[in-house]
Amino acid sequence: MASLLDVSAGHLDNLVGLTVPVTQFTGILVQSFTTSGSLSTETLASLNATGTGLPGPGTATGYTVSVVAVNDAQNTLTLGLGSGGTAVQSTDYAIGFGPNGVLLSLESSNTNAIDLGANIDLSDEFGVLSAAPIPQGTALSFSATGATSPPTPPALTILDTTTSQPVAATPQPYVGPVAGLTSEFITATSDSLNVAVTTPNWFIHTGSGNDAIAVSSGTNVLDGSTGSNFLTGGTGADTFFVDDRGATADIWSTVNNFHSGDSATIWGIAPSDFKLTWLDGQGATGYTGLTLGATGAGHPNATLTLVGFTSADLSNGRLSVSFGTTAATGGVPGSNYMSIKAA
Repeated sequence: MASLLDVSAGHLDNLVGLTVPVTQFTGILVQSFTTSGSLSTETLASLNATGTGLPGPGTATGYTVSVVAVNDAQNTLTLGLGSGGTAVQSTDYAIGFGPNGVLLSLESSNTNAIDLGANIDLSDEFGVLSAAPIPQGTALSFSATGATSPPTPPALTILDTTTSQPVAATPQPYVGPVAGLTSEFITATSDSLNVAVTTPNWFIHTGSGNDAIAVSSGTNVLDGSTGSNFLTGGTGADTFFVDDRGATADIWSTVNNFHSGDSATIWGIAPSDFKLTWLDGQGATGYTGLTLGATGAGHPNATLTLVGFTSADLSNGRLSVSFGTTAATGGVPGSNYMSIKAA
């Protein structure tokens, strides 16, 4: 069910079944408004009002308000208004949307009925169906109903699974050396995170928790750092990092949707310093696959599972393995690495 704060004109259907106490249906005192269109069809462009604290039109103390049905073509909500299991129905027009909720008109989809005088008490003609009670005197603002699509979801969403709370984060421009990347999210938190992006071309690096990272499209680099991580690639060419350089704990990253054009880089690995083993069918139930184990004296273990692959793919052309060392830059020595590519 959609939130009252996440709907727009023509996209009200997910509100069906919503029931709120009468304190979340509020009459208003209009202070100013603007309209657009001809006199017979004019629609709301913007409206500023004050919540009166009174119950909304047609209701009384103790009522509940339920969204019984909607008509997206006409932008109407049919409300059930009542208490004690009995209710009357009222079909109202959704004529405005704002940070406090949806503005409803009992009379018409246009605004001809609004008197041009200031500070008009319209608590009997207009109501606000809100996500929470609106205290008396609260300033309200509503915008035009002309939107034809739901609000754009955020490009980056993060859930802290340690605290079970969402994390507010602003995408940052990517400033690293990988061509094609445009945005980045980097954190060193020890909490476990679920990170998802809906836009292409990201560099995502999480901390030492047990993290999940999912991308959608474009060119992306996913690095879950230490701990047990679940990395899901998108439709484009993605790179998955397992970084054993300076790691302070073991790493096990499971890579899902590893496909042609993707690659995995295990940093800090050289065949002369690490024992490398390949096992089939390892990993979490439902996401097992070919698993590389890299162990070296004085280094945490580095483990990588490629979901759906087997050791046969190392010789049949589906996977290729190579080793190398990056060039030294600015007096910093190069890094050993192992690369696995999907053909």
